[in-house]
Amino acid sequence: MSCLQSRLGVLLIGAVALAAPLLFTASVSAEPPVDVVTGASDGVYIAPGQDFDAGEFRSVVDLAASRGVSMLIAAPQDPQPNASAFALRLRQLAEVDVTLVYGPDGEVRGSVSDDYFDGFARAEKAAVAAPTPAQAANDFFAELMEKPPGGLPDIVRDLARYVMILAVLVAAASAAEMAIRSRRRHASVGADANG
Repeated sequence: MSCLQSRLGVLLIGAVALAAPLLFTASVSAEPPVDVVTGASDGVYIAPGQDFDAGEFRSVVDLAASRGVSMLIAAPQDPQPNASAFALRLRQLAEVDVTLVYGPDGEVRGSVSDDYFDGFARAEKAAVAAPTPAQAANDFFAELMEKPPGGLPDIVRDLARYVMILAVLVAAASAAEMAIRSRRRHASVGADANG
């Protein structure tokens, strides 16, 4: 019995020795969202060892700023619990309109404030379909700013507005003409009765 116990003890010690570095590495590689927000430079955070071009991401952040949208793009080592939840937490902590997070498996997820929610699903779909990380950021922002499909084109709305104005003017002119005719009839009836 003691031989079995000693073998189990050796196996347990071996398992702990193998698992400890893995557990330690996993906890070290996951950055807290607050560290990402404070470590971001000009709206971009790229973790050490990540192969992304900060300049390309900054151009998207600058474009967003020129359109009045605050944005943060992050490529952390290991966004926990997942890229979507990490993007939401970053947006809340940084108090920005839009965040875009690149996950460890090449996934791209974002989070947007209510003002930009109409285009969010299209934007995230465009980012996922992009061939490069920089293109994903560009496509995400471009699609986010795009008007939703199915809306009336501006020219149709303008034409409808002009038709409504014209209809109101025609109705007002018709009412004025009827009022003038009514006065003339009353004036002619009054003149015939007096005459």
